[in-house]
Amino acid sequence: MNADEGTIISTENLFKGGWEMSVIPNQEHESHFGFWEGPTQYDYAAYYCKNCLEPDRWQQITGVVDGSAKTLAFYLDGVLQARVSVLQAISPGVSTVTMGSWASPDKQPRYLVGSLDDIAIWSRPLVDAEVATLAQGPAPVQ
Repeated sequence: MNADEGTIISTENLFKGGWEMSVIPNQEHESHFGFWEGPTQYDYAAYYCKNCLEPDRWQQITGVVDGSAKTLAFYLDGVLQARVSVLQAISPGVSTVTMGSWASPDKQPRYLVGSLDDIAIWSRPLVDAEVATLAQGPAPVQ
């Protein structure tokens, strides 16, 4: 993972469980959604969307994990970018959801430089049509 990541939202407990969505402010305008499958630090399921973010424009980023189908899907503005296989569903992370920073054990908070709006966490995997419908909402007033 890139130390320059800005965490959007996370329940991640480093190497133990939870999930995270972040942006990486590099020249590839990258976003990332992933989670620890455990039991070792190398058991990490993720998708890195390169060249998908546009600076200075609101975009909807959605990650969906379907534990029964063993898939992780990544959407940008309601459009499926990738669906990848995972070994298992998300292992429990910390009980606190952090937004705009990461509660890492090494005290590097990975602050997000940007704004967040309209965050939702669902208790079930959304299907493609539901994600597309959610993306039809208006952009926030700046």
